[in-house]
Amino acid sequence: MYKLELKKLDWREYIHSDNPVAAALLSKMGFRPDERVRVKLEFLRMLARMKLDPAQMELLAAFFETYLKLNREEEEQLAKSLLALS
Repeated sequence: MYKLELKKLDWREYIHSDNPVAAALLSKMGFRPDERVRVKLEFLRMLARMKLDPAQMELLAAFFETYLKLNREEEEQLAKSLLALS
């Protein structure tokens, strides 16, 4: 039996993947506390790039949010980052 230790994986190595499972598991991979907003931003970019159907997107987002919930300040930072991209 193999054991996958997600916390030991660098999330940056997976952000260019088109694998929905890799996107969902970003929230469980190794990142510093100050990278939380960036991890979510990259997750959202992955979702947009993969062009999944709404049900798949909702499932992946729910999984991601279960393990990486941003606080109010982080959500505001994320919103500012998203506005800067548009």
